[in-house]
Amino acid sequence: MERDIIFEKLDWDSAFFGINVCRIRSDISGEGVLGQVLQALHAAGIDLAYYSAERPLQPGTTGTSLFDIVPVDRKLTYFKPVNPLVQPVPSVAFYSGSEPDAALVRLAILSGTYSRFQVDHRIGRAAFEKLYTQWIINSVHRSIAQEVLIHREDGAIRGFVTLGGKAPVADIGLIATDPAYQGKGIGRQLMVAAENWFAVRQYTRIQVITQFDNIPARRLYERCGYGAAAPEYFYHFWNKTGHRLVLQEH
Repeated sequence: MERDIIFEKLDWDSAFFGINVCRIRSDISGEGVLGQVLQALHAAGIDLAYYSAERPLQPGTTGTSLFDIVPVDRKLTYFKPVNPLVQPVPSVAFYSGSEPDAALVRLAILSGTYSRFQVDHRIGRAAFEKLYTQWIINSVHRSIAQEVLIHREDGAIRGFVTLGGKAPVADIGLIATDPAYQGKGIGRQLMVAAENWFAVRQYTRIQVITQFDNIPARRLYERCGYGAAAPEYFYHFWNKTGHRLVLQEH
């Protein structure tokens, strides 16, 4: 059975959080598999493991003497075929700065309100904000995104979306609208502008991932013609024996 236990060390996450982080690749739903996986993680010195599956773990599965198992997310992936005739949106522009400004950073943090890194209290608010700040920095640097689109109103950025993908499938990454400016159609304009950007580059399908509990985002995507696949369940496995269980100070 040992050969079937597969987990992948995540170097970026480990360096960022200052602990040993991995992603569990194997299916742990089989009889006795969970215990073997936890033993392997513990032996490898893993502090935090991510696990996702199409089905939730059995009710009452909260861990063992080695790890706490925390349910942190139900993700939904929305899909839509690209409309090749979609038009540009004059109110949406490319972000041209070499670094994100304060408004863009604030919106990036807001975009993670429902994320598992915010939901999991062991990660802590400071680490969560640092993570999303780094994501928008990397997006503006075009290292994890191909483009950043923004909507300005009253001289400031009131909404943004990051774009990427691998042809023929396009990806919408982070997206958020200033709460004070919601209800003005900014989110929809950003989505249409994103689709136009993808159409020009001949992508044929768009996907965007959100949380099941993020009702505003789900409503936006559905109004824009997206359909959702079945949810995916996410868990964080925290090593009980380590001394770095809470990342509040990172």
